[in-house]
Amino acid sequence: MASSQKVLLASLLLLSLAATGAALAAESPTPSAEPSANLPKILPDSNFYFLKEWQRGLQSFFTFDQVQKAELKEKFVSDRLAELTLLAQKGADPQVLENAAGNLDQELERLKTQADKLQSQAQSNPKVQTFLEKFATQSVLQQGVLEKLEAQVPPAVFEKIEETRQRHLQKFGQVMTKLEEKSQIVETVKQALANQPTSESQPLQDLQLLQGLKDQLPQQVQEGLKLVEEEKFQQLKTGLEKMSAEQQTKVIDQLQTIGGDKEKQLQILESLKAGLKTAGSSTTVQALKQKINEGMVKVIDKIVTTPTKTGCPIWAAPAPPDFCQNGRIVINKDANGCLLPAKCVVPEDSQTSACSTLWDPVCGSDNKTYSNSCFAKMAGVSVVSEDACPEKKSKPPVPVENAAEPGK
Repeated sequence: MASSQKVLLASLLLLSLAATGAALAAESPTPSAEPSANLPKILPDSNFYFLKEWQRGLQSFFTFDQVQKAELKEKFVSDRLAELTLLAQKGADPQVLENAAGNLDQELERLKTQADKLQSQAQSNPKVQTFLEKFATQSVLQQGVLEKLEAQVPPAVFEKIEETRQRHLQKFGQVMTKLEEKSQIVETVKQALANQPTSESQPLQDLQLLQGLKDQLPQQVQEGLKLVEEEKFQQLKTGLEKMSAEQQTKVIDQLQTIGGDKEKQLQILESLKAGLKTAGSSTTVQALKQKINEGMVKVIDKIVTTPTKTGCPIWAAPAPPDFCQNGRIVINKDANGCLLPAKCVVPEDSQTSACSTLWDPVCGSDNKTYSNSCFAKMAGVSVVSEDACPEKKSKPPVPVENAAEPGK
């Protein structure tokens, strides 16, 4: 192509970009996960949405700096999340919501692909670190929006939104692992959590995010995040103990208004109950334990009423109130993501130890389950697996006809 033709083509594209940008000036919000801060006017169900997609393509085409392009992709992720939220709030058709969730998935993949291109300059370019700090803060905000969104969409779309939230968390972990020093990831995540709006229930949401994020990061980072998780747990426990009965109920009931893994929420409540001052049989402590028990029942009810994943059997709730009075209720998933039947795990914990009561079960070399690795260490046993020990299966009785006769 001749030089003059290239100049002409570039000029036409620039003019198109300027014209489209002027028409859609409000359609490029600053990076923010809160849709109310920058409300898009053109949504995916509009006949003019193609103009918005065109504008995004042109912006990306004419952004040459790789860090700026990554920031732009992050901006598009926030925009698409705002679109999805507004569509859900106005009760859009389920297919439109699924398509919008698919758009968000694709944008997340583009962001991850662009972030991969920054790996070679991750440690030498200070702009990359600035991007990572902003990216971490935005990702935490976006997880909160997606959790709330799960409670707003119709059952037909719930599974799609849940998958989108899980992929968002996965991409968050992948980008951080690729670009950030492992020793620095914990501090970056901790700062991102500190940048969130403060509220009485924020430690509860932070705990839920940390539990999901740990699975997406290397083992070395997981150990550091467990310490952050412990800080949040203590913050939540101390806060609850100081609250009025009405405030306690409000915070615990927050689990009913947000999405996320209900089985993880159940673990948080189990840890809270176990972490309350055992020395006090005071009315206040007993009342709070009762509220936590009521919250656990509500979470289990929520699991029962939540649409099951395609191909998964209907989940049956354990029979209250006698189920697992002396242990912890644990609900896991199989390889396909289907919920397994609830089981009662009775950990072998010493009540006199100084270990955290945060539930992060491990199986000891003595084939006993401990609440966490600290309790296993206090018992003088090594950890053989990062999960509760498998249930012991009793041997079936030997049929009479097959039993050996005495003396043979």
